[in-house]
Amino acid sequence: MAGEIKLNGTTALTESGGAVTLNNVDSATNRINLGLGSAATSAVGDFATPTNLSDHAAVTSGVHGISAFGATLVNDADASTARTTLGLGSAATSASTDFVGTSRTITAGTGLSGGGDLSANRTIDVSFSANESNVKTALNASGSASIYACRAWINFNGQGTVTINSSGNIQGLADNGNSGDYTITFANAMPTATYAVVVEAGMTGISTPAGWGTAHRSYDGNEQSPTTTTCRIGSVGSTGGTRDTKRISAAIFC
Repeated sequence: MAGEIKLNGTTALTESGGAVTLNNVDSATNRINLGLGSAATSAVGDFATPTNLSDHAAVTSGVHGISAFGATLVNDADASTARTTLGLGSAATSASTDFVGTSRTITAGTGLSGGGDLSANRTIDVSFSANESNVKTALNASGSASIYACRAWINFNGQGTVTINSSGNIQGLADNGNSGDYTITFANAMPTATYAVVVEAGMTGISTPAGWGTAHRSYDGNEQSPTTTTCRIGSVGSTGGTRDTKRISAAIFC
C-alpha cells in the first residue's frame, strides 16, 4: 500500500510497492523541511563551552553577537571579578547615602562669606574686624579697648659687626658708622610714616651702660624723619652720649 511522509507540510518520502523515494534532491531543502537553521552546519568548535566563553573571542561576534570584551565579562566567575574587569573602584559598592549630593549647601557663618551648593568647588572667606571678640580672646586681650598689631620688631647686637638675633618684618639692619646709630629696613612697607616706635637699649656690662633707646635721631642729635620703608634708631648711654649697645630692641606700631 502506497504512502507518504510529510515534513512541515511538504512530502519528503514516498513509499510504493515496498520502494521508498526521497522527494527532495539536496540536503539544504531537507534542512529547511526539518526547520533547521544555519547553525546546523557549524562545527562544534564554533561554539563556546559554558565555562570558557572568553576562549572563543575570535568567533563570538559572528556567532553570538558578543564582543571580545563582553566575552571576558560574561566569563568572570563572580561580581568582584566583573567589577575589576569594568574598572570600578570601591565606591561602586557604596550606598548613595554615603555621598553628599550637589543639593547640599555650605552656608557661611558670622565673619565669613562665600560657600554655596556643592556642584562646584567653593571657598569660605574670613572677613572680620581685628577687634572682633573672638580675635581678642585668641590674643588674651580683654575689655572694650581696641587692639592694634605690632607691624615690625627687631632684637639685635649693636656692638662690633651688628647682628640680628631675631626679628619680624625686617629686611635688613645697617650700622651707620657712628656710635649707637643704626637704620632698620622693613620687609613690607608700613601703611604710613607716622608710626610709633618703641626702642629699648640693654645693659652692656661696662661702667657707663646704655640707659635708653631713641628713634628718628641721628648721630648729631637732629631728628631724622621716618619713611614707610626705613627707621633710624639709636642707643644712648647713662651719661647722655650715644653708645654701641649689646642688646637693642625696637617695635613698630601703626
